[in-house]
Amino acid sequence: MLSDAPQIAVIDPRNGFGGSRLLDLIDLDAPGSDWAISRARDMLAVAEPRADTVAVIDASDWRVTTRFHLAGPDRLALTPDERLLLASYRDSYASGVAILDLSKPDAPPVLLPTGAGRADIATDASSRFAFVTAAGANRAWIIDLDQRRIVADVATGMRPVAVGYSVLARRAYVAAEDGSVTVLGAEPPAALGRIAGPAGLAALAVAPGGRFVLTASPSAGQVSVIDTATDRIVQTLAIERQPDGIGFTDRFAYLRRKGDAFLEAIALDQLANPGSAPSVLNVGIGQLPLGAFAMPSRAASMAASPDGSDLLIASPGERAVYDYHEGMAAPSGSFASYAGEPRAVAVLDRGLRESTPGTYHTTGRLPRAGRYDAVFYLDQPRLVLCFDLRIDADPADGAAEATPPRLDAMSLGAAPEAGSVLPLRFRLVDPASGAPETGVPDVRVVSFRMPGDDRAESDARPGADGFYTAELRVPHAGVYYVIVEAPSVALAQTTARIIDVAPAATPGEKR
Repeated sequence: MLSDAPQIAVIDPRNGFGGSRLLDLIDLDAPGSDWAISRARDMLAVAEPRADTVAVIDASDWRVTTRFHLAGPDRLALTPDERLLLASYRDSYASGVAILDLSKPDAPPVLLPTGAGRADIATDASSRFAFVTAAGANRAWIIDLDQRRIVADVATGMRPVAVGYSVLARRAYVAAEDGSVTVLGAEPPAALGRIAGPAGLAALAVAPGGRFVLTASPSAGQVSVIDTATDRIVQTLAIERQPDGIGFTDRFAYLRRKGDAFLEAIALDQLANPGSAPSVLNVGIGQLPLGAFAMPSRAASMAASPDGSDLLIASPGERAVYDYHEGMAAPSGSFASYAGEPRAVAVLDRGLRESTPGTYHTTGRLPRAGRYDAVFYLDQPRLVLCFDLRIDADPADGAAEATPPRLDAMSLGAAPEAGSVLPLRFRLVDPASGAPETGVPDVRVVSFRMPGDDRAESDARPGADGFYTAELRVPHAGVYYVIVEAPSVALAQTTARIIDVAPAATPGEKR
């Protein structure tokens, strides 16, 4: 989840603990403006214009592995073969697109100057050509990525704002604020035509499969549907309250309305009927306008679920992301942002996928060697299977199997009473020798009140006597679970103690 804060929130929508679904927070040097994600969902690149940086993140453990230094990066595009990352750049002297070779992080980027103004980028299906626009130049550039050079400079409409590529038509489409859509070809590189539409275009998106291109004009309140087979507008839809965003699932197109909290859903199979207007489903998303953001993002504010039937929608004003299942009248749920206003959302699927008939696979990275409890869960038909999994140490790095320490001598420094802050003491000892393990840097205490309320975390501080101390907050009476974890020494979340917190004493009452 991309927000106006210099962080990316990683949310697990299915599994939570103590009321929280936050899996991780990735710290950035500055708020991100755009991102690009690999097909395998193992790499995430983020543009940070205020830090003049493009950060590359390993999605298996959410670490920043590489930082490319680039002036004012704003828009990103990853080639389909995932060899190259394209990034717009802009400083006080020049603007253009940079070609970053992901296999050579130490190599300097190839800078190709284009025109002034905000840029947009699209690539073809073969990773051979890129199409770049610049709003201030009223032009588009076609780049040969193998030769790392511009091969065509084409005039577009006034202030081009978006470009998309249709795999089916093998053409790129450039939308401009004057209402025109310029059609570009790559072999040979040239303009192939121009389509007239409503003035004020602000968004363009290519539907799954590449048959249709949708454009949106917030000022005109219109969405146009272009058939790439004829390069003509086959539907013009009147959409109220400033349509400014377009998203897709496998079967529907969704139009975000900037002026209120509603989406318009249109079945894709109805777009091919120019003689009849498609039916439009009006869906309420939250309470505040979906365009109520302080800092707009170049990345998409809507993303389809892995199975293509759900849509996730960022609602910046409510600091939440809503989950909408197609065909319903309202969202089925929402998730807190945990890091400022959510401006963009993307889905990284870690589920099992069928590789050959009857064979399913997924990939993941475990932090260290050792024995694990693996849980296989199937929703339908319902099946839960647990089994032991042993991961051997890698002989190349000489790391031995980690043996988690054992919790010992846990005690509370005061009677558990609602509204108090309890001092908590415990030791970590070697399970073989019984010797205390001191100086572990990431010992943390997590507590929550059954059935999952009042969740709290606190870092444990090591003491000179071999004990760790932490503060346990118990705002209300009830049964609390107290959990200790320390990832660096393979101590996973372990229930250490269950305490019964009494109601707060009334004045004059003795406990």
